[in-house]
Amino acid sequence: MSSRFIFPALLLLPLAEIAMFVLVGQKIGVMATIGLVLVSTLLGLVVIRRQGLGMAKNLNAAQMNPDEAGTRVMGGMLHMVAGLLLAVPGFITSALGLLLLLPLTRNLMWRTLKPDVVFTRTGGFYKGPGQNSGEPRHGPSVIDLDADDFHRDEDGNDPGPNGTSNGSPWAGPRGHLPK
Repeated sequence: MSSRFIFPALLLLPLAEIAMFVLVGQKIGVMATIGLVLVSTLLGLVVIRRQGLGMAKNLNAAQMNPDEAGTRVMGGMLHMVAGLLLAVPGFITSALGLLLLLPLTRNLMWRTLKPDVVFTRTGGFYKGPGQNSGEPRHGPSVIDLDADDFHRDEDGNDPGPNGTSNGSPWAGPRGHLPK
């Protein structure tokens, strides 16, 4: 969908949802309509809760097999979007949420989004050698600098980048940090 159609679609969605409420309410009655909306919202909350707990398991399993990491994470995110669409009161958003719960729809969506999505690893999600894994770290633990690379005045008052005496860029004009 082109970005120029997203804003008008978001403006028209509430109007379409209201129209659907009226049409469904005329066909099945007000109480049944309210009941359907409540059931849809509860189903959405259950999907969000279940998927939120499952995301941690998926991320842990994705560490073991990095090739599946993107598919598992994106599948979990699409489940979360489905749950959010179900939780929002309305028949159109609920129908979209139910469609996203189908594996066929999620796979189609993933194939569509995959070329534009880039996954990277950070130290917070990946335990490599030396990162609390019990294995020794590889590489130097001490960085040796020459005197030309670093020096400190005898009184410890190095001028910092903004001319302050303690070297902090956040220090005030006399080199003191605010309290």
